Amino acid sequence: MENFSSTGQDGFCLEDWITVADSTDPSNAPTPFDANVSTPFDANVSTPFDANASTLFNANASTPFDANTWDANAITTAAPFKEQTSLFNSSPDLSHQRSVLSTDNSLRQAMDGSDKLENDDMSLSGDHTLPSLDQQSTLTLSTAFQATPSSNRPAPDIMLISSDAVVFCVDQQTILNLSTNSFNSLLPITSTCKIERFVNLHQVDSSELNILLHVLYDLDCTQYNPPLSSILSSIDHFPQFGLSPKALIKSKTSVYEILLSQASLHPLEVYCLCGRHDIHELAIPVSSRLLSLALSTLTDTDAESMGSVYLARLFKLHRTRVETLLRLLLPAPSLHNPTSKCGFEQQKALGAAWTMTTAYLSWSAKPDISISTIRAVFHAMMKHITCPECLKGRDERLNKIIVNWSITKNTI
Repeated sequence: MENFSSTGQDGFCLEDWITVADSTDPSNAPTPFDANVSTPFDANVSTPFDANASTLFNANASTPFDANTWDANAITTAAPFKEQTSLFNSSPDLSHQRSVLSTDNSLRQAMDGSDKLENDDMSLSGDHTLPSLDQQSTLTLSTAFQATPSSNRPAPDIMLISSDAVVFCVDQQTILNLSTNSFNSLLPITSTCKIERFVNLHQVDSSELNILLHVLYDLDCTQYNPPLSSILSSIDHFPQFGLSPKALIKSKTSVYEILLSQASLHPLEVYCLCGRHDIHELAIPVSSRLLSLALSTLTDTDAESMGSVYLARLFKLHRTRVETLLRLLLPAPSLHNPTSKCGFEQQKALGAAWTMTTAYLSWSAKPDISISTIRAVFHAMMKHITCPECLKGRDERLNKIIVNWSITKNTI
């Protein structure tokens, strides 16, 4: 399969899609079709064709287009190209994407009239129909996935076109190695015809496709500062294309770190994503950020989004931590030996205060209660205790509670 080149030599150029013929010279008559040439075009179509050329039409021919074989409305000019323009310009560009197709050039005309072509070799499953461009549409090329081979990636051999007409040049072997359904049965593309080496993804916009491809190639996409909504929707597209979020989103990968950082502000959304796709490795640290969530505020949509398994795990985490705290608060500190100032009768005040503090914490206990809060409540409820031995017993017992609470499991 041919590699893309930004030079325009044996690469993927506008003239490889269609060359506009000069209609001013009627002397050039249509030439018959050469049956020996292996071409995907219908042999019954009387279209001028140069067997030695790799372009759709002979750029040197001056024969006018045949209205019966090509959409006449797609032709807006009869002037030939003044210069060869490469579809994939490899010049540096700092923007996320840049325009490579204007509404008045011949590639757009070819796309608008591409449904008029017949191809006997077209045996591809999926959508390989060129996008229909309106009068204001332009094709843009992703700066991260261009036609020029990258030093750390295989040379691209196909194009993925997003719903908003952004072109991503990738190699299909990398995708096929990770997909279990041949990328929703859109790959592989076996044709060597350049006009057929594309896949039009109607339901995936450029921001989602950009994230999806960064995950597949294990690239860092933080430079684009993608919003959480785009990341979540992109990952939700994975199963459709036979990609496993559980296998691709692992610790130390770029997307894992991005989602983990987003969980600080949007823990429920990220946890629901983990539940939908069983990303347990990410759900563990994210669940610790849901300890402050009031489970009564969960909606039916939230519960359905995360699934019954991860919903049950979240409830179990909350219940287990509260039960653990209540168990740690009991029993009260042991009594010390009677002294002249604090006998057994006076020590009952410590026991009563401890019981009251335990009751208060039991009523207001939350899975995310902090160590400082526990300590502050005990000190506030026992201000009237003055016996040094009683206070010593209180502090020893309280320190054990604090230590055990700090090591209590706080994740699913």
